[in-house]
Amino acid sequence: MTYPELIYYIQTNLICIMILTYLLFVNSMRFGNHATEDNIFSEIIFGVIVFCIADIFTWCVDGQSFRGAKTIIYISDCIYICMPPIMSYLWADYAYIKTKGIRRFGHKRGKIHFAVMLTLILLVLSSPWTKFAFYIDATNIYHRNIGAYLAPVAAWCYIIGVIAGLGMSALRRETRSDFAGLGIIIMLVAPAFIATIIQLLFYGVTLIQVGFTFSLLFVFVNRQKNMISLDELTRLNNRRELNLYYQKLLSSGNEVELCICVIDVNKFKQINDRYGHLEGDNALKVIASALRGACANVHGGWFMARYGGDEFIFAGTNKTNDDIDTLRTAVNREIDIKNQQGSYPYHIGVSFGCGMGTVCTSDNISDIMAIADERMYEDKKAGR
Repeated sequence: MTYPELIYYIQTNLICIMILTYLLFVNSMRFGNHATEDNIFSEIIFGVIVFCIADIFTWCVDGQSFRGAKTIIYISDCIYICMPPIMSYLWADYAYIKTKGIRRFGHKRGKIHFAVMLTLILLVLSSPWTKFAFYIDATNIYHRNIGAYLAPVAAWCYIIGVIAGLGMSALRRETRSDFAGLGIIIMLVAPAFIATIIQLLFYGVTLIQVGFTFSLLFVFVNRQKNMISLDELTRLNNRRELNLYYQKLLSSGNEVELCICVIDVNKFKQINDRYGHLEGDNALKVIASALRGACANVHGGWFMARYGGDEFIFAGTNKTNDDIDTLRTAVNREIDIKNQQGSYPYHIGVSFGCGMGTVCTSDNISDIMAIADERMYEDKKAGR
């Protein structure tokens, strides 16, 4: 390897490492209080940093003859080739969290993916003896073998399969959040996918980590945007986004049949007074998770937002009474599941009210909201 080539490999990886380290730091400081999605995102960033470090050692030591050089080459190449299967599992998990609010490992397909990933990793680690993924010749030069192609191909097959599955699910439910989340996931993997294809076709080019870095930068920018559009506590759309949704409906200039469903947490003040505001916040997170699950399991584009305090909104156009009943049933079912599975010192319950009407001005929206509020309070009184 020539000196300019070595400088190219080192510089490329160091630039990616610096960018990724910054993203990891900001994600931990700014988003670190937000559970699973943020943890997986940090794991992905850390995985790409390890990938970059392994690539540096792979190229710097390749062909060197000092004592221990072959061992370093074996270790760095094993790490480098093992990372795509690991990353595919993390990215698939992130896709499910982003679009469905659940992790994949508890599901059959997630367990199969994990088993395939683990098998590939063990096969790669056996390369010093089996030459499955690569071998090192007498002059300490690295040579690819079939496993070096199989690992990334298998990883991308799973990523593409997950995207296809989420796409079909989004088409069946036709929910706005599903399509938005799917678009983000596609943009998330596109640069890394293109970079992987180029690197597999042209030996000596180091681009995969660059593709990963661009992908993660896209996610980071999107998450920055979400700080404006999402409620910080529940990660649902905030009131600003709800108002933008209404403005978009009115901007068409046509009359629209709008349905607004108001959901209010029962006895929320008692939860705060008795167990403290931290537990109250936790209750709101649990409710938000249940509402997200309900929205994912019903058909037809509901827009979901936290309106304020312990009040949440579902809004949609051209809804029928059957659609409302289906949504209410799904909400109650998800909340029942949370109560059964959780270890809360209180019972979580909600009141539900809905209003429908034709809108062409903001006053019409206010009127429907007032009807929904009134029916929600009637439901709350009936529950007592």
